[in-house]
Amino acid sequence: MLKWVLNLFSAAPIGGFSTGRRIVKDHRIKLDSFNKIADTPLNRSTALRSATLFSRQDSSCLGSTGVRTRFIALVLGVLFALSVPPALANCNAAPQPGINWLGCDKQEADLQNANLERALLNRTSFQGANLRGANLQRADFGNARLNGATLDETNLQGTRFVAANLSEVSIQEADARGIRLDRATLTNANLSNSRLDEARFYASNALNAKLRNSTLAEAVFTQADFRDSDFSKATLRRIDARRAQMEGANFAGADLSDADLQNARLTNADFSGANLRGADLRSADISGADFTDAELSNAIWTDRRRCRRGSVGSCD
Repeated sequence: MLKWVLNLFSAAPIGGFSTGRRIVKDHRIKLDSFNKIADTPLNRSTALRSATLFSRQDSSCLGSTGVRTRFIALVLGVLFALSVPPALANCNAAPQPGINWLGCDKQEADLQNANLERALLNRTSFQGANLRGANLQRADFGNARLNGATLDETNLQGTRFVAANLSEVSIQEADARGIRLDRATLTNANLSNSRLDEARFYASNALNAKLRNSTLAEAVFTQADFRDSDFSKATLRRIDARRAQMEGANFAGADLSDADLQNARLTNADFSGANLRGADLRSADISGADFTDAELSNAIWTDRRRCRRGSVGSCD
């Protein structure tokens, strides 16, 4: 199809299309670089962006014919992008770094200690799979299904689980620093005793999740739903939990120093023995919450008062 369009434009004698011969010649050369783009996972969108870019470049240097030239270049780029097949998954290949298992069925698979670093695992099904001890660093599990899977003791540094389903998954004693869990489903998931510093849980659904004794310094929980979740003895220093739903959550003995809890819903939450030194609770809903023996020095209370140094259990 693409060659047919090229021949059509190069033969067109009308108006501004008479300059098409030279333009198409230039575009033939540029298509070589498009072919290289085709080998990338994001080939279609990349091709479209590139077509738009060089159509702008052409239109800026061809005077009155620039509009038609730009149109030709953009049409060619769009047709090329549509003609490029998506990167093919190799579902039967053995696990290895960078493997493409996009959309594959790996339910109940035994992948213990496998090396899947930087693997493409979007929309792949890992329901009930055993990934204990696997190296999953910087792998992409976007929209994947991992219901009931085991990922204990895994390397998940920088791994993406955006919009993935991890309900009832076990990710205990894992190194998951910088993990991306935006819009993920983590209902009844167990992430206890794991390193989750700088993790992103933006708008995730983690009802009744367990994160006991995990480190989550500077993690992002904005607009996430962690109702009835267990953060007891967790390290939550400098977290961003603005507008998060954390009703009934257990923060007993947790370190929430300098945490941003503005506009968070914290009704009936348990903060007994927690460290909230310097935390920001402006406009948070804390009705029914338990602050017994909680450290509140220099915290900003719901009514914007600054708690005095030495405040314990209540904002003095």
